[in-house]
Amino acid sequence: MLNINKIKRHVLKKLEKILFLIIRNAPLNLALFLSRLMRKILFREKIFENSEFKNFIEYKKFVKFSNSLNKKNKFFSVVSPPANKINLEDRSSRVKGKRVFFICCDGNQNDSKKTPATFLDVWRDTSNDAGIIHKVSVANKFMYNVMPGFLLEKEDYVDNVINEIKIFGTELIFFDANYIPNEFTLNQDDFIRIKKETNIPIYGHIGDFIDEHGVNCARIWLTAIDCIFHSNIEMLDTKIEGLHYIPYSCSVKRYYPGCKKSIPIFFSGVVNISRLWYVLKVQKFVDNFLPNSLISFFKSNERTSKNFLHQSEYDAIIRKSSAVLDLTHRSRKVKNTSGRMFQAMAAETVLVAEECSALNKLLQPYVEYLPFKNGKELDYALQLLKEEPDLCKLIATNSLTKFKLNHSPINVWSKIIDGNKFFE
Repeated sequence: MLNINKIKRHVLKKLEKILFLIIRNAPLNLALFLSRLMRKILFREKIFENSEFKNFIEYKKFVKFSNSLNKKNKFFSVVSPPANKINLEDRSSRVKGKRVFFICCDGNQNDSKKTPATFLDVWRDTSNDAGIIHKVSVANKFMYNVMPGFLLEKEDYVDNVINEIKIFGTELIFFDANYIPNEFTLNQDDFIRIKKETNIPIYGHIGDFIDEHGVNCARIWLTAIDCIFHSNIEMLDTKIEGLHYIPYSCSVKRYYPGCKKSIPIFFSGVVNISRLWYVLKVQKFVDNFLPNSLISFFKSNERTSKNFLHQSEYDAIIRKSSAVLDLTHRSRKVKNTSGRMFQAMAAETVLVAEECSALNKLLQPYVEYLPFKNGKELDYALQLLKEEPDLCKLIATNSLTKFKLNHSPINVWSKIIDGNKFFE
């Protein structure tokens, strides 16, 4: 029986490959036309764009009005209470010095595939910022897509992990639970054994908690461990015992306001048909009006040293950028936040982002970030960067304030250490 979805994905990849070949060698205007046409076909979008604003003047007035209103009535996320109601010293004292043992991948090769490193990048670095003492056990061979030949090695790995956990004086085990376990991966039986022999609480985090697959993954893991966290605010109301929402954070030692914002707008990352047209629009605008901007993009299979920024270089550019472009479309049906959001907030950099429900629940549109729903509104946001630097600086400052209130490493880790209990 034919798998229709598999055929669709195959056809889409072929179309994407052809589109990229054309765009790499075509004039920018032709590339814009082709990428826009492909997006309209893929998403079945209307030919003519509808915007809430008649023109840029109306858009600018609305942004100014929103920010003036915000000064009178400060906006706070419903997810976390304002920090002035929280004893921050008490929160810090509960976190600092805690000993957390991480089990995850580190981004290096596992045979023919590169292992995920997002978990390590976020949680290890932020725990360090929060004053937590940590140790990492790299499990590249035993997570995600595992080869059957590693089964015997896995038994030795679990033995060694149990020994390391005991020697380290661990108070919490925190692992990457973003995969469905099987007999060849680290699985429920392994963590039941770890818990039995160490008597240490075990928490997991599911990064791609976006649909029923994520829910099923959580249910499976919760048969063996104490708690599962996710960071998708769109699924905040998912009621499963032991499942909790925790906001993302980022390292404040890597992302902080730069002394000089010399780069008007920055984007570097993977694009697909859903994102390509927007990136090309920004490229055209900055070529004409915002010199010294940095816009680079590539397909997922083009991640090479030539086009992939070194992490320290990427971090420095974020700090030096006045604005960062973020595209929330992962696929036709899925829109969600990304790490760029939190990095921009911490670096006091304006987030120019494709609007989505999840983003609007975390940041106030036009006050803490500049949203766009279509090409016309993206043009308005870029024009605002060019013509209203003081207003954009205010928006960046508002987002930094929100980061300190709800997303700083000490705030997020205090919730993890306390089992996600909110402070009164």
